[in-house]
Amino acid sequence: MNGTIPRMRVIISLLLLNLAFRLGAALQPMEHVDSIALPDDTYLCLSISRSIAEGNGPSYSGEFTNGFQPLYVYLMAPVFLLVPDDDIIPIRAALVMLSLFDTLTLLLLLQLVLAVTRSAIVPFIIAAAWIINPLSITTAINGMETSVASFMLLLMLTVYHRFTADGLPMTVRRTFVLGAVFGLSVFARIDSVMLAGALTLMLIWKYRKEPVSAFRTVLLLLAGAAVTYGPWFLYSWMNSGDLFPVSGKAIRFMELDRAENVLIGSTWYRHTVTSALTAIFRNNSAMLIIISVLIFPAAALASGAREKLRVHGRMMFWTFLIAGTFYTVHVAVILNSFATFRVIQPFSIVTILLGSLIYLPFFLHGSELGSAMRRYSMLIMPLFLFAAGLFIGYAFYIFGVWFFPRYLFPVNIVILFFAAIMLDVLLHSLNRVKFRRLVLAFIVLIIGGVNIGANKLYALYSPTPGASNGYMKIGLWAKEQFPEGTVIGSCQSGALGYFARQCTVVNLDGVVNKRCFEALKAGTIPSFLRSERIEYVIGWPLNMAFLSRRSDAPLMSGLSPARDIPDIVSWSSNWLYYEVLP
Repeated sequence: MNGTIPRMRVIISLLLLNLAFRLGAALQPMEHVDSIALPDDTYLCLSISRSIAEGNGPSYSGEFTNGFQPLYVYLMAPVFLLVPDDDIIPIRAALVMLSLFDTLTLLLLLQLVLAVTRSAIVPFIIAAAWIINPLSITTAINGMETSVASFMLLLMLTVYHRFTADGLPMTVRRTFVLGAVFGLSVFARIDSVMLAGALTLMLIWKYRKEPVSAFRTVLLLLAGAAVTYGPWFLYSWMNSGDLFPVSGKAIRFMELDRAENVLIGSTWYRHTVTSALTAIFRNNSAMLIIISVLIFPAAALASGAREKLRVHGRMMFWTFLIAGTFYTVHVAVILNSFATFRVIQPFSIVTILLGSLIYLPFFLHGSELGSAMRRYSMLIMPLFLFAAGLFIGYAFYIFGVWFFPRYLFPVNIVILFFAAIMLDVLLHSLNRVKFRRLVLAFIVLIIGGVNIGANKLYALYSPTPGASNGYMKIGLWAKEQFPEGTVIGSCQSGALGYFARQCTVVNLDGVVNKRCFEALKAGTIPSFLRSERIEYVIGWPLNMAFLSRRSDAPLMSGLSPARDIPDIVSWSSNWLYYEVLP
């Protein structure tokens, strides 16, 4: 009991520190937050929340849409009931709410880490890696569903672990509750279905010798999920006729159009795979460095091979340890180089394959690390399946490389969980205090150096005048520029629709507009503009090039010459606007 109270105080202190870091960035001047964290989709989500609050249901420009992740959007709707006439307060409220969800996510992560580790310092390391990671902070305050979805993923894992850790059969109540959490997680973000599926497979494996129990488990999980996700699924399907959100289909369509006109075949997939790897490396750079350097010592120091190798000479084990560490670092460097430069040398592939033949059996069967992974396989296996599913799903099917840091953010959780088990095994295998201190000093140096030394953390809290990124400026410009009732079309329509409320803003990339998506597929954008009575088209040059490619008649002949919008640049792209000719 005496040891529990100080540990609780430490955890509470870490959670408050996490919240302070997020709120410290979220409460910076709005223009700065917009430029560092808020994608255009933030404003799409908030516009749909406002529509729900106004009694119009989940719609954009008066038309039903399912192109969003519902839980976050519905959670934000009450804010617009309280402050219906303000644009900035709801954004602030969203960022505060997401910061709280991020902090609760860390709490659940630490609870899981405490359940599978013995070392008192490991949860502190994991918390530090989460708290001061500038990309994690940016993701936490991106105004999107990411923090809500991450919390639900951890809640799913926590409930699953709590119900299965005792080794007893799953009761009807437990199984149904777990299914309800599955459904709520999918309601938070649809790709959570991959983790729900992986956990279901583990339960089927658990009851593989009892087919009746396995079948009953699946039915109860589906029944629980139907209670929490079923109403939205039916409502969305009845209003749209789609089983899946139109946003994913539209993003895939836009990316395939880009592939058609920029890259083809294996070149395109190399681009998407390396972009996905880059997102994972950047999101987790400190912890991946730590894993690459320490994973082999963690496996080797607590291994029966240690004594066997010493029989062949005093230095044999240390030679083996150093060689294995060089190998794991070599693999990390090669993968990072491939992600950065999109090339990999054949010799590097050979060295990785040869090394795996030597070291992989050792990892899996000859070490305490391998034993720990088998001991917690009911958690580790579905997490790895989930991470692999996310990577394959986005890199090979959905695409949308500009969103990979957000799409693949849950991989952070998988990496941190594995790192916790690895570090726990390593620290317990070090008999000498000075060795433990050396390892801890290395970990502190990497976490602090990578996250603080690159200046990205400092930049979150240092507003710069006239920030040139973000989307808020174009929305405010349209609010001042156009009279009430003007109909505007834009591919990136989020901020335009959110701020220029006096206008009707029609989404032209199909992400929240099914009829536009169908027009894009059919190549009938000019007639779509006329059918929607669009008066002005606003976008980046690349947006206009995309719309032109999806037109069965010369698009520009129906538009006035491009007019540049002065002093507004988003992500190095200038904005243009065109008047639609009668």
